[in-house]
Amino acid sequence: MGAASSKSDEQKRYPVLATSAAAPDYATPEGELPVYMQQVQEIERERAKLPNPGLYENAGAELKGPVSPDAFDGFRFDFTRILGQKFSTSHSFMLGSSMIPGGLYQFGANVMAGEDMDPSAYLMAKVTPDGYMDARWTQRLSKQWKMRVKSQLKAEAHGSQVVADFDYAGEDFSWNMKVSNGPLLGATYLQSITPHIAVGGETYYHGKHRKVISSYCAKYSSPLWAGVCTFSGMGTLQLQYLRKVGNRMRYGSEFVYNHASGESHTTLGVEVELAQTHMVSSVDQTGRVASSIETRVLPNFLLTLSAEAYPAKDDFKFGYGAQITF
Repeated sequence: MGAASSKSDEQKRYPVLATSAAAPDYATPEGELPVYMQQVQEIERERAKLPNPGLYENAGAELKGPVSPDAFDGFRFDFTRILGQKFSTSHSFMLGSSMIPGGLYQFGANVMAGEDMDPSAYLMAKVTPDGYMDARWTQRLSKQWKMRVKSQLKAEAHGSQVVADFDYAGEDFSWNMKVSNGPLLGATYLQSITPHIAVGGETYYHGKHRKVISSYCAKYSSPLWAGVCTFSGMGTLQLQYLRKVGNRMRYGSEFVYNHASGESHTTLGVEVELAQTHMVSSVDQTGRVASSIETRVLPNFLLTLSAEAYPAKDDFKFGYGAQITF
């Protein structure tokens, strides 16, 4: 009787319209649902699954876009030479920057293994004439596991740093373990609790200072807007908000409050995506206005214009950039 009642209830949930053509006879043993009802149930179960929230360190990355324009001053030129599907080299120049008065040159190389859209391994390195090298290695170990290694090697004693990350992506959660010289040990965890809400935390142990630092995060995401709240054990509260307007515009805000110093900082920004142009502009409570525009003049030529201004201090900076790839 119980099986027959369950079958009757399921048929009430998925009724066949009286105006429909004669439905085929799906003969099934007593107590089993027809095949098409089982398929509908399977679709509902798939929709009810919680999504993977991504890594904890990337929880607020998407929301940073509108409030973080690529502001720089001087002239920046990047030349990339593609030598094959898996290998490329690059030359980068920075001239006239107030941050680097003498200018900067970097030579880089990139190597990729596996499929183009989903490489199993990726290696990147940049080196400067004074011996500084920035290298990164990303290796997919399995469907769930990924390893990331970042290193900054300097000529000065005790100036180099190496950081290794091990990421695990579950069905509805992600966790990360970080190891670095110093020493530094850390772990992060982010869990989806509803289709739109994820919560998590991170903790780090700094061996040099013998100190443990923790922070906690809650994120809400939907097709139209997203919000992130992060609280650090050091007393820092960060609130981020992102609103999507159509497919081309996003605007956002960021509020940071430090309980120890009693200081706060607020930033508002907008991001616009056009066919060949990407624009970001932001303003904060100090009156700082920053904007950057990237436009693809040709398929292999990208032009960048940047501006940063403090009108109250009569301080204005402008930057120009070009990127050529062939």
